[in-house]
Amino acid sequence: MTLAEFFEKSRAELIRSNADRRHPFRTLVLSTNNSYPGIRTVVKRKTESDLSTLIYTDSRSPKVEEIRLDAKCSLLFYHPKKKLQLIINGVAEVLDKGDLYEIHREIALLNPKDYSTRFAPGAKLSAQDYDFGNKDYFCLLNIRPVTIQLLELGKERHWRAEYFATNQWQGTWLAP
Repeated sequence: MTLAEFFEKSRAELIRSNADRRHPFRTLVLSTNNSYPGIRTVVKRKTESDLSTLIYTDSRSPKVEEIRLDAKCSLLFYHPKKKLQLIINGVAEVLDKGDLYEIHREIALLNPKDYSTRFAPGAKLSAQDYDFGNKDYFCLLNIRPVTIQLLELGKERHWRAEYFATNQWQGTWLAP
């Protein structure tokens, strides 16, 4: 396998997960910077052709403030059947206006309750406090990759490589 083949194989899995709701890459771990690393599972909404990843969230969630303070973040994808791990280190942007935001907001608000709870995510409340308001708090996170690290575990051997964003992705093999 060449570096280019390894990259394309992994890229194809990311793109395939756009259409397949059951694909393991649909749910991933997002890590942000705070006094401690902030990690959480999120749902990927789309991977663009440039490999940027779009995630929907509530604009009041802690991850939004963490990204506004420090845009560096990491995404961790894992495909258990293929034993393929993909880590993207990138720069996140919070989108709450513009064309891309409007397109995705229209889709997201097909389920308006996802972004209209009266209390912000993580707020303390009693069971009866959980209700919905009439304002939506939808925002879009756009994570642009800077580096991508791939690891595939195999019976005969393991493959690991790291790729850097220049004009095109340049990779180097790493020891697994």
